[in-house]
Amino acid sequence: MSPLFPHEGFFMTSVLRLAAATAATLLASHAHATTQLHTDFLSFLSSLQGGAYIESFNGLDSNVEPSSFSGLGYSYTLSAPGGLYATGTAVGTNFAEEVLTIDLTGGAPVTAVGGNFYGTDFDGDFVADETITLTLGDGSYVSYTPTAATNFIGFVSSAPIASVSIEFTYFWVGRYATVDNLTVGASAVPEPGQWALMAAGLAALGMLKRRRAA
Repeated sequence: MSPLFPHEGFFMTSVLRLAAATAATLLASHAHATTQLHTDFLSFLSSLQGGAYIESFNGLDSNVEPSSFSGLGYSYTLSAPGGLYATGTAVGTNFAEEVLTIDLTGGAPVTAVGGNFYGTDFDGDFVADETITLTLGDGSYVSYTPTAATNFIGFVSSAPIASVSIEFTYFWVGRYATVDNLTVGASAVPEPGQWALMAAGLAALGMLKRRRAA
C-alpha cells in the first residue's frame, strides 16, 4: 500500500511536533470518514459523548489471559504473533519487534481510541528515541517518537475504527511494542463547517499522511 498523505515519506519525529496538530483533521478514509488526531488526553475526552472506557492493564499476570477486555458496552482484543506480556502496568508483545494489534470490533462501535503507545525493553522499561507507527483499520497511519511513556495519542473518527496496530517504524533489536491506558469511546461528530476549517488548517501544516489501496 502507498502513503495516503500528500507528503509521501514524511513522519512526525516528536510528540512536540504532533502537539501542533492536536485536534486537526488527520485523514479522510475510503468511506469519506474524517479522523482527528489528539495529543492531549483531556482534549480527546472532551470530543467524546457518552463517556469512555479506560483500561489501565494494572495487576495483570505476565502472560495476559484473557487478551480481551470490555467495559461500557465496548469490547476489544489485543494480539501479537508470539502472544502478549503484561508488565504490571501495561501490555506489550511477548517477543521483540512484533506488531501489537488491537481489534476493536467486539462490542459497540468504537469511533474514538487513544492511549499511551511506546516501546519497552526486555525488562518492560520505556525506551526513548524509538519511532512508533500507529495504523488504523482503514490503512491510515501516523508515526511519532514518544519522549515519555505518558505521551498520549488519540484518534476521533466520524466512522467506526476497526483496529489499531502498533509497530516500530524502523527495525530495533530487543524492543517491544506496548500500550497503556487504552481509552475507547464514541465521538461527538463535528459540524461539516468545522471539518472544513480544520482541514484547511492541516493542509497548511502539511504534517499528516495517509495510505490508499494500490
